[in-house]
Amino acid sequence: MTQKYALYSNGKALLFNNPQDVQIQTDGYTVLSGQGEAILLKALQTLSEAGDSEFSLFLPDIEPEPGFALLKNILPLQTAAGGILQAPNDYFLFIKRLGRWDLPKGKPEGQETPLQTAIREVIEETGVPEVSNPTFITNSYHTYPSGGQTILKETAWYHFHCAEAYPLSPQTEEAIEQAGWFKRAEIERLMPEAWPSVRDVWQHFESLR
Repeated sequence: MTQKYALYSNGKALLFNNPQDVQIQTDGYTVLSGQGEAILLKALQTLSEAGDSEFSLFLPDIEPEPGFALLKNILPLQTAAGGILQAPNDYFLFIKRLGRWDLPKGKPEGQETPLQTAIREVIEETGVPEVSNPTFITNSYHTYPSGGQTILKETAWYHFHCAEAYPLSPQTEEAIEQAGWFKRAEIERLMPEAWPSVRDVWQHFESLR
């Protein structure tokens, strides 16, 4: 499966024209033609006002790299990093936050690199004592409102290993309600209740196998 290059806004997907993924043109997305800042702002406004949870937009005239570069110029950017943690026997760590399945992640502290942030956040949010063998997976993007502004959040995702499926201590002050180790078949059953961007990260990770 190819990377979908989706931006999520108001829980709905905005997809750019990824030449490697022609199927998105027939998957039920509403098409919004045009290029430039005005089209991107119109797309975000349309998504913010859409009441239909299944509504999504496809921008056929904007490719991912210039699209995200332009978004970073017109919206305040917040970076974050997180990870998929794998234990022996193909167990993977997922958390439940605000009623949705998620992966541990968070904002950088000080001059941390994305990888340093991801390592710290995975350990802090789950209570595992160590992670190792990091491999970059992908970036995900979503917007959220803050102080009357729309913020663009770019999250770098990494794949880590650990020595065993350690007992977990979810970080409740970060609104984490549950944490657990799951096999792939169990994860597929969790995905409908996961955040859309997390579903994309997991699918992209699986495509790299």
